[in-house]
Amino acid sequence: MTAINHGKAVVANGLESSRLWLLPAELRNHIYEMALRQPEPIEVRWLQDAEPPESLASTSAKRHPAALLSTCKNVRLECSQLLFAINTFVFNSREPHLPKSRMAGEFLHQIGHVNKLALRSIAIHVGQFHSLTTPFLIMALEEILELAGKEPQVTVKAQVTIKTSGHSRQVIVQMPNIAAAFQSLALKKEADLRDVEGGGGRVIPREREILGELREAHQLWVAKALKSTVAVIDQR
Repeated sequence: MTAINHGKAVVANGLESSRLWLLPAELRNHIYEMALRQPEPIEVRWLQDAEPPESLASTSAKRHPAALLSTCKNVRLECSQLLFAINTFVFNSREPHLPKSRMAGEFLHQIGHVNKLALRSIAIHVGQFHSLTTPFLIMALEEILELAGKEPQVTVKAQVTIKTSGHSRQVIVQMPNIAAAFQSLALKKEADLRDVEGGGGRVIPREREILGELREAHQLWVAKALKSTVAVIDQR
């Protein structure tokens, strides 16, 4: 039997009366995973009526992804790390002045050291650009790269929307080697275009535009990496 108290389910006669605690730990963990694993990445956003740093909230299209953690302290202690280990958290602020890397940094601070160590995947949507080599995008990727360097256990991806010839396409850049990420994307795009041409198809001009952007971005980040290497050698 449960009672509802301020929107949270609590055990009426104490935790001992719940059958959950009679189950083996392995089975409880399986139940937790089924309840916490989300079919889509969990969006993290600023609350509209709050100020940093107490201003992050997770949202889900179907249900609040962390609802299970609100049931009781014991459940929260047992499975809070699992929430961060099995889901991807995406930062997609609707406020253009708010750096997404700052959002991610605040999030990592707020979830605490133990949960931060359990976290495995985050994605940061940088925004929409007409070119992959614009200064603002370069600065944003550098900030995300710095964040990724501080948390090597976390897979960090930057989501960039590039708009060419009236069409938008999302590009996923995985940290920490941005140059290699753009090279991999360019090689894949080249292979796709060869397959189209080899099959007698016609390549749409905007696809060649995207390939050109990927190549330029790769060259730019290779140059930046070389410059950084030279700077490190000079300091020695």
